[in-house]
Amino acid sequence: MKIKKYLFFCLFLGFTAHSGLTMAQQLNSYKLNWRVNEFADAKAQSQKVELFDDAIFDVQLQHMPIWNKKFAGNFTDAVLINPIYEPAAIAYENMISTQLTPTASIHAAVVFEKKTPSLLVSIVPFRKNSQTGKIERLVSFDVKLLATGVKKNALNTRNYAAHSILKNGTWTKLGIASNGIYKIGFTELKKNGPQSRNN
Repeated sequence: MKIKKYLFFCLFLGFTAHSGLTMAQQLNSYKLNWRVNEFADAKAQSQKVELFDDAIFDVQLQHMPIWNKKFAGNFTDAVLINPIYEPAAIAYENMISTQLTPTASIHAAVVFEKKTPSLLVSIVPFRKNSQTGKIERLVSFDVKLLATGVKKNALNTRNYAAHSILKNGTWTKLGIASNGIYKIGFTELKKNGPQSRNN
């Protein structure tokens, strides 16, 4: 009788540990619907950019779109898995090409809003195919969210370039009086912001 109770207790502990591990991870699937838009740059020259819904852009990345999403919960890291790629629609400069990795790079950071944690995940949805040397864009993928204490395994496909594409440029931290969305025009930024070396 004691042996049966002991076995039941061990099985219960094993089930509890397994359930805790499952709840500490979350898998989300996404698909990017790409399109090409044309716009006029500061010199009134026509430029093309490929983008998807809710994409954000960084001028330093030659108008490459970035996938960005915030996940509520006590997650501490994210892993990109099951990525599917297709050829990019636009030819990018060699400077961008040399800084891309064989797998789309992912970055995760814990942020707080009113003392509530969230995980901000950003993905540069491009890669340089190690076999063909061509730039390819991410079509579909899964994001695996990890909580504290969960070890990464072989599913982790994170790659880092020798030099980050976010390394160059001037970065400025601005303070705000309260939470909210602020719009800063070029005139206000030039008048009250940091002085450019080119001025």
